[in-house]
Amino acid sequence: PSRRLPATVIHQGTITIEDRQAAPGTPPLEIRDVCLSTNNDPLSVISFDGAGFVEPIGLVRLSGRASRGGPIALTIDAPELKVGPEFVQRLAGYAPEAAVHLRQLSALVKVHAEIAIDPSSTSPPHFVIRGELSEGEFAHARLPWPLHKVSGSFSARDGVAPEVKLHGQAGKTQIEATLRNVKLASG
Repeated sequence: PSRRLPATVIHQGTITIEDRQAAPGTPPLEIRDVCLSTNNDPLSVISFDGAGFVEPIGLVRLSGRASRGGPIALTIDAPELKVGPEFVQRLAGYAPEAAVHLRQLSALVKVHAEIAIDPSSTSPPHFVIRGELSEGEFAHARLPWPLHKVSGSFSARDGVAPEVKLHGQAGKTQIEATLRNVKLASG
């Protein structure tokens, strides 16, 4: 018979994740100052809630539920991710072409992601991501001037970003762009 697991609480822990898809030479991802609690009630479900700090990206909150042998629901919130060279280097392992174009991006990004995984299914994980970008700076060889005060919003669902809105300044010129139905890189 299955037994209920005692509630688990972790304070000031460290989690190290070695990502085999990351670009060569990328060090393992380290999540510091981890606070995590789990609960096994009802018996067939383990729920968890926690947060940690990812250098140099920022605070990440995580919560979810996992049914024994069934679906897993995960929510990730990052209220102020710092996007810069180290973040883009990690992105290169998943979307090398995008990383090449984003090498000179710095910004603050607020992200909310919901992921659903069904281990009994051959279907890929289902995900919804929403976010806002602020305080951005961006330069690219194909742009005549660097962009300042870049801000915007985005969403993605299962590999497609239905709408991405961006605003920025090049000198005194205001620039606005809307991208629709952008297919995201697949692994």
